[in-house]
Amino acid sequence: MQRSEGLHDDIATETSSYDGDSNPVLIKPTATHEIDTIPTTTTPKTWRDAFRKLFIFTQYPYAVWFIIGNEFCERYSFYGFKAILSLYLNKYLLFSEDNATACVHAFIFFAYFTPLFGGWLADSVLGKYVHGLHY
Repeated sequence: MQRSEGLHDDIATETSSYDGDSNPVLIKPTATHEIDTIPTTTTPKTWRDAFRKLFIFTQYPYAVWFIIGNEFCERYSFYGFKAILSLYLNKYLLFSEDNATACVHAFIFFAYFTPLFGGWLADSVLGKYVHGLHY
């Protein structure tokens, strides 16, 4: 069996050898990995351990999951409000179909435009520290 040289000297590589009839025979590597020695039946002791065990595939800070949840709730409320806005304008405020559609499109425009305008205003006009002093 040939052995690889370099970073993982203890792991054998798959090589082919020939038996007496010149038929290739594959030799499987025989190596133990760290993943085999990790116990999988441990119970989490704190909520952080449970959270880390649930989201083991990431190394993000905990705050990232709250930001993602907040963004999900914002998107859910935006699309939910957008879906019923024209119905509300038609049925209860007695707008015409064209005026209700124009109001919905104006709502969508301002929902996407105001963050851009606010970012430009904060960075260019007010400066780095001025807008923080008003609060």
